[in-house]
Parts: sequence; C-alpha cells; structure tokens
Amino acid sequence: MRPVPAHWFEALVARDDMTHAMEQLARTGLIQLEPGVPARAEASLRDLQGLYQQYHELRQRDGGYWPDSDIRPGTHHGRPATTYARALEQLRSWREDNDRLIHTLEVRLREQTRYRHLLVWLKHLEGAATLDQTFDLGALHRIGPWLDYRLVLCPPECDVDFNSDDLLLLNAPVEPDLYRLVIGGRERMAQLDNQLLQTEVMQLSLPDWLSGRPPQAIAALEHRLDQTQQELRRLQAALEASHASAGLHTALGDIARLNWFMQHIEYHLESDHLAWVHGWTIAGSAGKLQQALADEGARGLVHFTPPPEGMEPPLTLRHTGWNRAFELFPRLLGMPGRDEFDPTALLAWVVPLLFGYMFGDVGQGLVILLAGVLLRRRVPQLTILIPAGISAMIFGLLYGSVFSIEGLIPALWLHPMQHPLLLLGIPLAGGALLLLIGLVLAGLQANWAGQRRRWWLGQAPVILLYLGLLLLFIAPPLAQVLLLGGLAAYLAGHARLAPARPLRAALLALAELVESLFQLIINTLSFARVGAFALAHAALSQAVMALMGITGSVIGTALVFLLGNLLILVLEGLVVSIQTTRLVLFEFFIRFLRSTGRGFVPLPAPGYGNAPAG
Repeated sequence: MRPVPAHWFEALVARDDMTHAMEQLARTGLIQLEPGVPARAEASLRDLQGLYQQYHELRQRDGGYWPDSDIRPGTHHGRPATTYARALEQLRSWREDNDRLIHTLEVRLREQTRYRHLLVWLKHLEGAATLDQTFDLGALHRIGPWLDYRLVLCPPECDVDFNSDDLLLLNAPVEPDLYRLVIGGRERMAQLDNQLLQTEVMQLSLPDWLSGRPPQAIAALEHRLDQTQQELRRLQAALEASHASAGLHTALGDIARLNWFMQHIEYHLESDHLAWVHGWTIAGSAGKLQQALADEGARGLVHFTPPPEGMEPPLTLRHTGWNRAFELFPRLLGMPGRDEFDPTALLAWVVPLLFGYMFGDVGQGLVILLAGVLLRRRVPQLTILIPAGISAMIFGLLYGSVFSIEGLIPALWLHPMQHPLLLLGIPLAGGALLLLIGLVLAGLQANWAGQRRRWWLGQAPVILLYLGLLLLFIAPPLAQVLLLGGLAAYLAGHARLAPARPLRAALLALAELVESLFQLIINTLSFARVGAFALAHAALSQAVMALMGITGSVIGTALVFLLGNLLILVLEGLVVSIQTTRLVLFEFFIRFLRSTGRGFVPLPAPGYGNAPAG
C-alpha cells in the first residue's frame, strides 16, 4: 500500500577487484550510492585524475583513428591506476607502431578532399560552353615568371575583397560556395596570401599532372580519385587490423569502465588491500548482491546495516505484471512519500475503466490490445495499452460497436446515442465514489503519519458534508442530516484544534470549507466529460457509418471504413488518454497525494557503446 524504502548496505571489496566489483553491482540495477556521506578519496583516485588527463590528450589527437565498436573491458582485474596506466601505454604503443600508416592515411584523405573540390570546379567549367573550348589548365602551370594564380574555395560568409583592378577573376558559383580562380602579379598574390591566412578560405593547388581542357582534366582527375579511394580502403583495413593486434578494443573498454568508475563511485580506504563502499539497495537481502559479485569472481563482502543517522532512504514502487506500467501515473508527480498511499494497484482498475467507457469498441479495442502486446518489450510503459484495449473491447460489447459499426452485434447494455443522460450520469456517480476514496485515503495517510486526531477533527467531517451534497436531490432528509451533522462536527473539530481561540479558528475553517466543497463539486462534475467523450466516440462512429452508406461503391466504402477507424483510433485515442490522465492527476490525486518522497535511482552501469570511451 505504501512505497518500499531501500536498505542501507555496506560492502568491503578487494582493492584489486574494485572497478570490476562495482560494475557487477551496478549491472544488477539494485544499488544507489549516497554521495552525501563523508568519505575521503583514496590516493589512487587522485592518480586516476592525472591519467584521465593524459587519456583526454591522446583522444584529441588519435580518437578519430581508434575503433568505434566492439569496445569491451578485459577480464584481467587489478588496481584502478595500474589498469588505467596499462591501457594508456597500449594506446601510445599502438600510435608509435602505426605512425607512418596514420600519416599516409592523413595525406590521402587531404588528397581525396582536394580532388573532390577540383572535380566540382572542373564540372562547372565544363558546363560553361565558352570556357570549355578555350580554357586549358596547362596554361596555368606556365603562367610565370611575373604572374601567378590562386584557386580558392570561398564559403558564403567570406569577407575577402577580390575586386581589384590588378586581379583577374574567374568565378564558378556552386551553391552554397564560390570557387574563384584569381590571377595577378606575384607581389599582389603574396599580399592576397596574407589575407587568406586569416580566413576560413580553402586554397586548392592544381597537381602538375592535371592539364588540358575541362573534359580531359575531369577524366584524369576521376581516375586519380578512384586510385586514391582504393588506397584509402586498403589503409583503413590495415588500421582496423592494427586495432585487434594491439588490443585497442580491450584497452578502450578498460578506460571506459574506469572513467565510469571515477564519475560514479565514492569510497574510502580501510586498509592497503580493502576498500569500503556504501549506499542504498532495493535487493531483498545482502545475499543477492553477494551472489552478483561471486558469479563474476569479484572478491567482496556485502551486508545490511542501519543507515547513518538522519538519512532518509530512497523509495521505490514494487509491482509485477501490467500493474507496473501504471506506476507511470504517480511518478508523473514524483515519488509518494513514506507515509503516503501508493495508488498504482488501484489505478490498474480505474484507468482502464475510464478509458474503456470513453472508447468502447470491440474492433478498435482489439487494435489497441495488439499494439500493447507488440510494443511492450520495446517500450515497457506501453503495456498499459493491454488492459486499456481489453476494457475498450468489453465496453464495445456493452455498446454493440465493432469498428464503428453498430448492429453487427447486439448491445449487451445500451447504444450510447440512445441514452445520453444515463451515459453522462454514471461517470458522475463513479467520479464521486473515486473522490470519496481519495478523501478516505487522506485519512489513512494521516494515521500512518501520526496525525490521526487532526484528521478526525478537521477533515473527516468533510466526507459527511460531501455525501450530504451528493444525496441532496436523491434523499433530501438524509442529506440534511449529513449536512447539519457534518457542519457541526467540522466547526467543533477546528475549535478543539485551537483551544486558545476556538471561535476564530472555527470561522477561518468555515471559509476554507466553502472553498474545499466548491472544489469537490467542480471535481465531481469534471467526470461528466467521461460520458461526453463516450458520446463523442459514438457520434464519430455514426459519422463513419453514414459516410460508408453514401459512397456508392465497394472501394469507397472500404476506404471510408479504414480511414474513419484510423482517424478515431488516433484522434479519439489521444484525447481519451489525455482526459484519463487529467482526471487521475487533477481530480483524484489532489485529494491525498503529495509526492514528498525521494525516488530510488539505480547506479547506471557502464556503457561502452559504439564510440571511443569518454
């Protein structure tokens, strides 16, 4: 009925197994460390900070050449600083052994980039008919001795001024960039070089072997580009082979685990060989955590102890089956406090009931049910669609509706459009019952929190007054008794709670009572929207049936049937889901739920992912 508090655990772990042990405990999803507990960092952790800085520098230089998949830590376990230093040495040794390969790869990558830009420029020249017949790249190689040229790639934001009487320009706009061939005196070109050094403009030099008119130059350039790409593939394959031979996947996995360790783990030294770890766990016993260590060969001893003085344990909601999906609703407001009611199990009945009442259709409910079955493994919260779909199917049988068609099966209860007042009235009664449950739950929570007397004197009479208001038009004599008795009890109770100034307390409470009863009435009337949306769903279904009847063709009828049901599933499904959530959160929860608890947040396990460890 209430959230479950976590247990305080302590673990004594062999220092050589520290990172491995903490990884295994994190993978259980059952522990949360408590950073607020005083602890002094072991000297080796300070060493790790220095090693991390070295890793960061190596990654900036070489990270682009490291493997980006299949990164896993090794099975060898040792002291964190020793393991980190060994992994860094592997990275450095790999770089030394493959320095020539990486240098060649970088040169070929620059060549590939240059060739691709030149190809874009030449194809633009080829498209200019006048230039294609007169332009010869060989002339650029023979342009000296007093003249020189520059081919530059200017981005849109380029602010270099090329417009000058002593420069000859040949522009080739290729969106979004602009290629410029600039010809001028050597001194003027030297001045231009100084300007270009201060910008993002890329200079493209023409290879000596590139000559002839654009068509011939393009053919030669494409051939050379193809050769470069083949060599790049060979170099990349050689680089990947070096990853495996040098053990880079393991080294990066070890570093990833140690980086995770530094980020999340806080412990202090008990001896030269043992380290102490502490925090919270939702495991039922210390044996479960002990077994997690033993299964992976990590040496450690786990036991439960009382938490440090003044520390409140985090809380968790424990439910099985599809009830777990309904934890979504209380978690939207936070975590219920230790002395608050966990409404999850109750919502597992209330939410499907509200949804099915508003969305009653056998066929559409079946679609929702199947969607929940198919998607629950990928998105566990969507398990909620299973009971919602079942409820919609049950109400579809009661309404006699299958894929918006009424009359295909007999209605076991009523057709919504034929009994609108009854359809609106039942949710009002159900909403009043739900609000009464909320008021009673507030009393239960007051009892748990040791405030039983205050609730009985100050809030319990509100239940009598609310019942009196509900029965006012059904059983007036009984309603009058409840109203008068509830009012007297309410005023007398608040007077007793403030014996020093009872009259003032009673008058102030009376003003609060008016507001509380008004809010209860508004909350009760809000449940009329359940019946209203049930009518809206029925009206949409009738509209689909009417359109099917006037199409005049089998294809048209089938198209209206499919599109109409799809529209109802998407539009009504979304609206009904929102309204159900609104009624639960803003009508029901406000009666008792304050969400004052601290939720349990499990220590995240290290993820080695598909990218270099960071």
